[in-house]
Amino acid sequence: MTHHTPDSSNTVLVVEDDKGLGRLIKKNLERAGFHTILATKGAEALDILSSEGDILLLLDYKLPDMTGKQVLERLNEAQCLTPFIVMTGHGDERIAVDMMKFGARDYLVKDSNFLNVLPQVVDRVAKQLTTERRLSETEAKLRESQRSLFTLMSNLPGMAYRCQDDSFRTMTFVSQGCAELTGYEPSSITDNSEVSYIQLIHQDDRNAVLDGIREALKQKQPFQLIYRIRSFDNEERWVWEKGSGVPSAEGQPQALEGFISDITDRKRAEDELQATTQQLAKANRSRTELFNALSHDLRTPINAVLGYASLMRRERLGSITKDQADMLDRIDENAKNLLNMINSILDLAKAEAGQMQVRYESVDIKELITECFSTIEPMARERNISLQMAVSDDVPVLWTDRSKLQRILLNFLSNAAKFTENGHIQVTAGNVSTNGHVQIAVKDTGIGIKEEDLESIFSAFTQVESSYTRIGHGTGLGLSITKTFAALLGGTVGVESTFGEGSTFTVTIPPTASMSTSPTPVNSAHNT
Repeated sequence: MTHHTPDSSNTVLVVEDDKGLGRLIKKNLERAGFHTILATKGAEALDILSSEGDILLLLDYKLPDMTGKQVLERLNEAQCLTPFIVMTGHGDERIAVDMMKFGARDYLVKDSNFLNVLPQVVDRVAKQLTTERRLSETEAKLRESQRSLFTLMSNLPGMAYRCQDDSFRTMTFVSQGCAELTGYEPSSITDNSEVSYIQLIHQDDRNAVLDGIREALKQKQPFQLIYRIRSFDNEERWVWEKGSGVPSAEGQPQALEGFISDITDRKRAEDELQATTQQLAKANRSRTELFNALSHDLRTPINAVLGYASLMRRERLGSITKDQADMLDRIDENAKNLLNMINSILDLAKAEAGQMQVRYESVDIKELITECFSTIEPMARERNISLQMAVSDDVPVLWTDRSKLQRILLNFLSNAAKFTENGHIQVTAGNVSTNGHVQIAVKDTGIGIKEEDLESIFSAFTQVESSYTRIGHGTGLGLSITKTFAALLGGTVGVESTFGEGSTFTVTIPPTASMSTSPTPVNSAHNT
């Protein structure tokens, strides 16, 4: 026999040995919307039930091969808990009671009114089964949800809680994380059985905690608190708490729910970081003050040396020998180099201390480059270097600090001249982006920079240890200050070089400069 796959919500298996009556039952039930399967023997019914899903069994008590009771016993042995309704041709109360003990959902006597009431009885039982199934599914989901929630709370590194809105913070529920957080088992804190939670809060923090909660509840907002607690072993711990009020039907807070986690390690790390930051700031201030003091104290004797050298040259110009004149020139040159070094240190100290001022004015790039060429021209002529300039017509007049941009270009030019001989230096300027940023490039045909040295080219107080760095003398601060000045103007610096062929240093700044919040000094082998 071929069986149709039943719909477990409205499928009925009719077991009736009277085939004519079986067809009438099937017709009535299908008219009521039930999918119906017919069987005439108990063994046939057991075979169907073993292969089909949930079915409502409409079972005749007396069958050719066994009784309805025997069918039910076989089902129990197979642990097939099929809901059933019993039909019988005799109104025997003993049979009815016996079947109800087996779990019959109803008992029908096949009398003259049987076919009329049958659909209503089956419909009522089917609805009961649907309700029971949904209730069972809901209970299973609830149990799984509770299990998942318990597992989650047990593994969270902290304590979930529900407490009364009172001054003791009386806990009505705490998760198992309470033991790790406080050293107390949940039962010790729940309902203040051994200790109330407010007693665990550091006495200096209790009022602030309660006030913070009161204010949040008043504003109908969640609260977040950081405070100290004392654990069972009297250890001080920092905790972070986030919670909210649970309103009553009238909208008033009747309880608090939230989560408390241990942030002791994080708090200690933050405190250590803050202390380290303060120490670094103090060290930077001390270094800046030292630079300022040394720079100012050293300027006076150096200026005196320069003055005396100049005075000696003027007063004894006709009576000194050439060697003596050369000595005076060396004194003058080295004193000026030393003064430049001190000025560089002072500029760096001011920039790091945030004391460097930016004075804005209109700057014509072509005029500025021409002025820088005039300054560097004597050195270029001495080293047989040609100076070239190419400024695009679309380069705008800049609104920036003229003196700082001039210092940047002069540093690039002096470095280029220092490391170039019998060559040329070209300065180009043009727009490099749609937002109007201008890039000025100083390209030379000098000795260039090795690739491994490019990374440290802008590092303060650093010069690349290579033989070619000995051509010029410097402080190791020139390019560091150049980068700092560029940052103050809202721009950047860069370098490209091929060793043995030359270098190109660039500065890119906006047409309207903006001060950087924290320029970082950087540096090179080509520093002056």
